[in-house]
Amino acid sequence: MEVAGSKCFKFFTVDSNILMALVSIPALIFEITNVIYNKNRMPKVIIVLKYIGTVAVLVTFLTTALFLPLMYDFFELFQGMNFYLHLYCPIFALVSLLIETQEELKFKNAFLSALPVVIYGFIYILMVKYMGMWEDFYGFDINGLGIVSYLVMIVLTFILGFGVLKLHKLFKNKIVKY
Repeated sequence: MEVAGSKCFKFFTVDSNILMALVSIPALIFEITNVIYNKNRMPKVIIVLKYIGTVAVLVTFLTTALFLPLMYDFFELFQGMNFYLHLYCPIFALVSLLIETQEELKFKNAFLSALPVVIYGFIYILMVKYMGMWEDFYGFDINGLGIVSYLVMIVLTFILGFGVLKLHKLFKNKIVKY
């Protein structure tokens, strides 16, 4: 991931972390006003966007922890800035989602959680397989299986999104009582 300028946006890690940061800004504003005015509210749209961003950075974490070590040195994947982008931010995003949001997420939101992967995967396949403008730095098109990898990532992201949904519900109903 040693690139400069706009080239950094070719990495899902960067895109997912920027998405999470952008979503966190309105969430933080509502959290601050909740503390100031002793309220406990967050608009549903912000909760859903925070959920989508959380799933996206968790895809980054899981891909880095489980798949990329097949091609790259595991410890280098979590050193320097990569520590924050690949580990710290995804874990912090999940904890934040679980403890800050009181609104229950719905099953249909699990489909939305795969949107960043659907969009990014389409661009990745296009740029790697069909336009040849990016190298296959994730190794998703090995043996020409880019489309299969793309579909598998979408399904796995949906499953991850559903798991985060269930974890959120568990936290909301059993652990965190307001």
